[in-house]
Amino acid sequence: MKVNSQHAVDELIANIKHHDLVKARLVLGHFSEIDPAQQRRILFELGRCEAVLAVPLMVLLLVKFDDIERQYPSLRENLLEKVASEPKVIYQYLKWVVPEQWFYIQLAGELKLQGTVPFLVDLLTSSGDSKVIKGVLTALGEIGDLSAVDAVGEFLFSAEMDVAYTAVENIRLFDCSSTRKYLASALGRDETMDLEIIDTLAACADELSISALSKAMQSSTATVRNYSKGKLTALGALAVPQLVTNLGSSDHDLQIHSLNVLELIGSEAALMPIRKLINSQPANANVRFAAFEALAALPMRKGDYVWSSGLTDRDSNVRVAAARAIETNFDSTLAVGVRNLVSRGGEEAEGIIRAILDCQARAIFLDLMQQGIAMALIEDYLIRVAHHEVRDYFLQVLLEGGFETLAEKILLSEAEDGKEEKPIVCAVDDSKMILKIYRSVLNELGYEPMLFHNPEEALVWMSEHRPQLLCTDLNMPEMTGIELARAVREHHTSSQMPIIMVTTQDDKSDNSEAEAAGVDLIISKPFNSKKLGEAFATVGF
Repeated sequence: MKVNSQHAVDELIANIKHHDLVKARLVLGHFSEIDPAQQRRILFELGRCEAVLAVPLMVLLLVKFDDIERQYPSLRENLLEKVASEPKVIYQYLKWVVPEQWFYIQLAGELKLQGTVPFLVDLLTSSGDSKVIKGVLTALGEIGDLSAVDAVGEFLFSAEMDVAYTAVENIRLFDCSSTRKYLASALGRDETMDLEIIDTLAACADELSISALSKAMQSSTATVRNYSKGKLTALGALAVPQLVTNLGSSDHDLQIHSLNVLELIGSEAALMPIRKLINSQPANANVRFAAFEALAALPMRKGDYVWSSGLTDRDSNVRVAAARAIETNFDSTLAVGVRNLVSRGGEEAEGIIRAILDCQARAIFLDLMQQGIAMALIEDYLIRVAHHEVRDYFLQVLLEGGFETLAEKILLSEAEDGKEEKPIVCAVDDSKMILKIYRSVLNELGYEPMLFHNPEEALVWMSEHRPQLLCTDLNMPEMTGIELARAVREHHTSSQMPIIMVTTQDDKSDNSEAEAAGVDLIISKPFNSKKLGEAFATVGF
């Protein structure tokens, strides 16, 4: 039956006059069947009646008829004015389970109605509807009343992850000091949620938040670890005290991550704690390596002989990092220390010379040349062993320094050897020091290294070239080694390009994910030619 528009208007006016909300709702249920002129009359009548009647009827129209807000944009504006002037009108509708309940929840948040907070908190405990709960969490976040923090915080641990995500998104809107304990406790539940939490904690930047960011560096997922490291790096000096505290941890991975961040921050305040760590002679070679690598980015005390002790480390990787650290702050006292160590001769001196040359330590090299120390070792390594980039680098240094005799020997040896075609191995690591080690080790094994500091650049190169094998780090800021492996496997099988992950991290979760992404073998740092050669053989290369 067709609705008589005029009769509908008359009926609604009578319902309003007699406060008959039930009959008024029935009339408005046919709003779309009423002609436009009478629709406008109805909206006019609603706009001038008291809020206790107007609000529920306006809400009904907005919920029932999807297109009405586009047709009559003033309807929502009038509703907001009504609710803002008499907010208590919506309290009862927050308690009642009605079809429009979610809309009233939305209104409470949009208008930041403090008085609705007790009703909203009650809804969190009484409602089993996830849509309602998410709406309430959003509204409470928009209102920002601190009395609701505990109620919202509890939902960070909801079994329904979409509800937990909503809780994270909205607890961020409260004052930091009230929310950080919940955020810190919720770390580790889910990778996506962790990234949201880390963002919030980094914005808080207080002691508890920084401690939680530090904890996130121990996450079982590389993405979360790297994201947290990036945030701590951005915090700079604020993060240094916590990072320094971490150096005393028994967790080697945490020590290494903390040293990595301290290196990037470059704060002089980290110098003495790192010096203390080195003096304690950590058993883990990766910790020693990271400590010397960090020192290379810090302003060392002039004449601090202790740093030259790293040149005699039992691990070749650590010796390279120590040589770079000394090179950065090379002075006359350090020069004396290096000369004394090299002058002892033997395998120790050979290892030191190799480290100095592999890291391209120009100042140390020139000092030894000027003193006439270890000339035979230098000549032998540059002519017989060194990668051509290292040889070319020091050839230029020799020519500039007036050491033409050795330069001529190197040039002659290159002419005699010619250019040998070698199979290419691609290595990806965010540590430039590790890449120098790869260059030396791969050259020693008979391969031509193709080195990348950025995984994404490696992918671009591999889109046009196919190396014989790929070695990758795990923890890298732009893209994790797992993500890199996954991207490579979209185009190349294991038989076409084996992937070896070379990492300091030893986490079962990482290993499982890496294998699922297409990594063929996982080995731990540090590495040398023997270890890497055995790994190559394992993957059939």
